[in-house]
Amino acid sequence: MGLPSSFRTSHYSFIFLAIASLPLSAGYSECDCGTQVYGEEYASGEIKQHQRISGCNRQHCVFLITPGTTTGLSLSIESITLKFMDTVKVYQLISLNSSAPYSLHFVDLNSAHRHYVFTAAIGVGFVIHSFTSWYGILFGSSTFTLNFERLNPDVKVCPFPLLNASTSFLSVPPIERGGPVRCPFRIVPSVAGRKIFLKLNKMWGTTLFLNEDQGSLRMLQSGASSLHSTTDSLDFVLESVGHHDLPSFNITYKELLEDPCRCNNTDVVVGGEPVYVTSPGFPEIYCSEFRCKRRFLHNYTSHEGVGLTFIVTVHFLSTEKFDYVEFSSGGVTLDRLNGTHENVRILVTDDVMETEFVTDKTIVQHGYNMTIQSVRIPTACLCPHKGAKTMLSKGSVGMDIPGNCTAVYCKWIVPSAKDPLKFAALFNFATDYDMFTVTTGQEVQQYYSISGKPFKRHWQISANAPPTTILYERTVPDGVEPDSKPVSFSIKWMPQHEGCSCQSESELDAVVGEWKELKSPAYPLSYCNNMHCTTMITAPARHHVVLNITDFYTEPYNDVLLLFDGRNISGEHMKMFSGKKQFTNLIRSTNETLTLVFKSDHDISYYGYRLIYSAECNDDAQLEGGSHIHTIGLVLLSLLIIAALAVVLYKWTPARFRRHISRAGTIETLTDDDTLLN
Repeated sequence: MGLPSSFRTSHYSFIFLAIASLPLSAGYSECDCGTQVYGEEYASGEIKQHQRISGCNRQHCVFLITPGTTTGLSLSIESITLKFMDTVKVYQLISLNSSAPYSLHFVDLNSAHRHYVFTAAIGVGFVIHSFTSWYGILFGSSTFTLNFERLNPDVKVCPFPLLNASTSFLSVPPIERGGPVRCPFRIVPSVAGRKIFLKLNKMWGTTLFLNEDQGSLRMLQSGASSLHSTTDSLDFVLESVGHHDLPSFNITYKELLEDPCRCNNTDVVVGGEPVYVTSPGFPEIYCSEFRCKRRFLHNYTSHEGVGLTFIVTVHFLSTEKFDYVEFSSGGVTLDRLNGTHENVRILVTDDVMETEFVTDKTIVQHGYNMTIQSVRIPTACLCPHKGAKTMLSKGSVGMDIPGNCTAVYCKWIVPSAKDPLKFAALFNFATDYDMFTVTTGQEVQQYYSISGKPFKRHWQISANAPPTTILYERTVPDGVEPDSKPVSFSIKWMPQHEGCSCQSESELDAVVGEWKELKSPAYPLSYCNNMHCTTMITAPARHHVVLNITDFYTEPYNDVLLLFDGRNISGEHMKMFSGKKQFTNLIRSTNETLTLVFKSDHDISYYGYRLIYSAECNDDAQLEGGSHIHTIGLVLLSLLIIAALAVVLYKWTPARFRRHISRAGTIETLTDDDTLLN
């Protein structure tokens, strides 16, 4: 591209306008070493770092290579060594229609750019800013040597950087020079104030950097498909590091007639049919430095025994790290989502729900789309607290969920703790509609079951880990009848070092007709190592103790539960258990006292045991045994009497059939009234 005919500014006026247009920090003015200019009379040249000015802590030097009216420019690195905090920034300079020139920052030089050749089109110059910090006094000065050359018009260089937009899509011109190469661009609208929309159709081995405030370059994340400007211009840099292939990309742009990031804060009335809601511009436009609040109201009136609930389904969410969409009611924040999510379901039980979408300066994601529906949920199916409930570092949560509930949503947060935490969960879910999710930082665990049988799960989190979120959800699809069987779950946690003491009461009383509970330390959490706990259970006089062990899991052979019939634990034990066991029979003592001794070794522990105990009368037990023998005797006696009666009846009753053997060997059957024929 040739130099526009309007470019007729003298070298000196161009220089002063160019320098004035560049961002200069006031902190460097005291050590400004001036501007060194290389006009068109220099066909080539060498640029070196100036020596540090004596007595100067920080130093700023400028090197200007003026545009050529008929030639392009190239800039390469011969050598470069940068000390801590020193920088070398390179800009392209443009001037059109006798207006003040402006700069496009496109690279911060370092040793990784040794093989690059930076080029500029006809009518475009280079300006290089060298910033030397006071660290050079301690660590030595930075050094660099750059070479520039003016190029013939037939040499391939970066395209002219200024692009004019229209309301129709136009294409960013191709870069016809092999890599490694880096070229800056600025897109401006045809009407001042309009914003620019950039669509990244294909990026084959080409990287895009956003030029933010002419101060820093930020690489666009992979996977981004579009972006838009926050002002009426958009600056970016394209880079390809291939050594032979030409940069390959397909990027189109246009100006927007209306601001796509206008917040629609009109109240939304929600009924039984889902309402579709998206972030402004979704999915192509992602609004930066944006904040938008919306209110949602029910189309129903409340009734006794039910709660009006918003069911929110976030089908897709894509935000930057610090951007988020927040859900609240009554001034209480209920949930906040950021990052990338799909098909997340949130329930908000209240008359009014508010959402707020907040973003920072980034403009490279997609936003969100979600549906919101209003339903009536029975009170028994509602979470007992509003929003996410913050717990202590030691505690438990649990719920009993009726079988007719179609939607349940309840969340708890366990804060970060300075000690490791151990968790245990017990649940009896019967369908895949029930699930609880445990999230700690980036680690997500989901627990569910369809058997309906009790399940246990154990896990731990490290010290100073991020807060842990526990979320229980029941989601029954529309048109599906929920299982009428109720389900429940409970989760318990505590610091790793706790639960290492034996039960405070070492002597317990068993009561007739009442079952009491006894658990290993910290159950259902894992017990500690090196434990030795003794518990005596005493029944009333003329009674004995009866045990029912409902759950048992210890380290096989090493961690044991010993049962002693009486108070003497130095003699032979009655029973010894270890490992994973299921008990189908009750255990009875012969004395009034049953002693339990639980021992663990120095490593490996499981969740221990749970048992219930009661008392039985000795006489009741004997009567139960005697009654059993008496019943057997009665049965045998009855059988003997029946057999005797059968014999008597057989002998006294006349025969109804007799057999006669004929001479011919045949059998004839005769009744009592028949006569034997001779």
